[in-house]
Amino acid sequence: MGEKLIGPLRCMNPYCTNMCALPLEGRPAAFCTAVCKSRYSRRRAELEREIARVDMAIASAAKKDRPELRRQRKALRFHLMRHPVIDTSLSTV
Repeated sequence: MGEKLIGPLRCMNPYCTNMCALPLEGRPAAFCTAVCKSRYSRRRAELEREIARVDMAIASAAKKDRPELRRQRKALRFHLMRHPVIDTSLSTV
């Protein structure tokens, strides 16, 4: 395992390269700042809305248009995998 397990960890926002400091006590922060956490949450909600929109479009689309819509849905779900629900209720940020 090449990754250091002790020390600062990268922010959970997949678009952020900042590190989160590890506090001496308590649970470490999942995000480097409150702004980064907010951006992550907005992006996740945006992906969920877009998936719902594509699902509705698939239901009403002509049969010939459904494969492209399904491809779009698959791509959106792939991006959503990188935005899991993170419990930050005990986090320091």
